[in-house]
Amino acid sequence: MNPGAAPAPTFLIAGGQRCGTTWLYQALAGHAQIFLASPPRPEPKFFVADDCLNRRDEYLRRWFAGAGAFPARGEKSVRYLEHPRAAQNIHALFPDIRLLFVLRHPAERAVSNYEYTRMHHREELDFEAALEAEPQRLARQPLGAKESTPHAYLARGQYHEMLVPYFHTFPREQLRILLYEDLFAEPAHQLARVIGFLGADPGVRPELPQRQNESPWNQVRLDRSGLQRLLARFREPNQRLATLTGLDLDHWDRPTSRLEALTEV
Repeated sequence: MNPGAAPAPTFLIAGGQRCGTTWLYQALAGHAQIFLASPPRPEPKFFVADDCLNRRDEYLRRWFAGAGAFPARGEKSVRYLEHPRAAQNIHALFPDIRLLFVLRHPAERAVSNYEYTRMHHREELDFEAALEAEPQRLARQPLGAKESTPHAYLARGQYHEMLVPYFHTFPREQLRILLYEDLFAEPAHQLARVIGFLGADPGVRPELPQRQNESPWNQVRLDRSGLQRLLARFREPNQRLATLTGLDLDHWDRPTSRLEALTEV
């Protein structure tokens, strides 16, 4: 690296959406050996740009100036998981980078996505009608498009499809997948493991932040058959994801307590 030049990132928090990545960003930002590009919003989304391969130096100057003293340097952009060319673009510029993904029970993630979209006045349909309308909506505005895609309730839970490019492009040891439920069941332990993966001192325990960007669940009600239909939509993709990653995902075939509550009158 040239004297005075901005250093390269060593890691990316690359998704997924409504999966706790903002909380993870805030937690890691509290570690003395970890630099995170700021502000966290708007996210850089650099590797989804068509011309990103020609703007490496601009990216480094914009997001990583002054980061040279930190052994771990990164940024968060959840669009990287869902964009079809992001993995190749990242590898072309930074082949040794480490990638973090947080994945949430896909049926619970879908409800959270719907509630968030509804809260921001971008959804008028009820939940099950929105799921049925999703293919037509995505035909007009596909997942991974430059524009925001607020209605990808089911598509964003197809984690296997979105992770395959990363598993085909990067060595497995550069990829770390966290499960949302594990992260929040034992946050201090999981955070220490992540810090070690990033090459910082896991013995330094940053203060755990409050949960971020939570939306109230007050718009979705399902009967038992509706809940079972929702779970069934993800059963086969979950099996493919388990095969790809080696993760035990059997619990994703069952409703969480929060999903169960949707059926209560």
